[in-house]
Amino acid sequence: MVEHVKRGSPSGGQARTRLARRAVIDAARSLFLDHGYATTTIAAISRAADVPEPTVYRLFASKRGALKALLDVSIAGDDQPVAVGDRPDVAAVFDEPDPHQALARFAAITAAINLRTNDVYSVLRGAADADHEAAELLGTLRQQRDHGQSHVVRVLHRAHALRAGLREQDAATSSMPSWPPRSTDSSSTTAAGPPTTTSSGRPARSSNNSPDAHRAGSPHANEGRATWQSTGS
Repeated sequence: MVEHVKRGSPSGGQARTRLARRAVIDAARSLFLDHGYATTTIAAISRAADVPEPTVYRLFASKRGALKALLDVSIAGDDQPVAVGDRPDVAAVFDEPDPHQALARFAAITAAINLRTNDVYSVLRGAADADHEAAELLGTLRQQRDHGQSHVVRVLHRAHALRAGLREQDAATSSMPSWPPRSTDSSSTTAAGPPTTTSSGRPARSSNNSPDAHRAGSPHANEGRATWQSTGS
C-alpha cells in the first residue's frame, strides 16, 4: 500500500509514512476489537496492515504504542499532529465569554469524542487488567481527565458561573462531561449503557452511533485546554 506513493522526494517519504501509520492504526483497531488486545501481536498487525514488521516497530515502538496512537486518532478525529486543546473548536470553549455557551460547546465536543472512542476505550480498560503498560496509559488518561475537568471548572469559577455555595474543588469532581468516563472506572456501564460484549468477553463494535444516545446517558470526553495533549499523530 505504501509502495503506491511516488518515491524520490521528501514529500513522498512523508506521504508513505502517513499511509503506513494509517494502515497500522486501522489494522490495530480491527484486531483489538475483534480479537482483544492481549492476543493481538505486532506480527498480526503487520500482516493486516500490509506494512513490514520492522516499520511497525519503527513507527510505534510497541503494541502499546499502536494502542496509544489509535486512542490519539480516535480522540482527535484525524491524524493531524495538532493537540486537541489547540484546535479551533476546543479553543473556542475556553474563549467563550458566555458560560452557558461554553458548556454547550464543551458538551458537543464531549459527545463527538465519545462516539469515536467508546469501543477503543473498552479495549484499553480490558487491556489494563492484565498489561501494566496499558494500565499506565489508562492512568495517564484519567489524570488528564481530572486536570482537564479542573481547568473547565476554573474557567466557570472565574466567570462567577458556579452555583452559589458550590466550591470549585467540589464542582471539579461532580458529574460534568468527561472522558475517560468516570461512570465506567469501576463498573461495566458506558455512556450509552452497559458495553456489548461478544461470547468470548471481548468488546463488540458499537452499533449505536447516534449522538443523542450518548447525550441521553452521560457523554464523556474531558481534557482541559491546558492538559488535553492527544493529537492525531
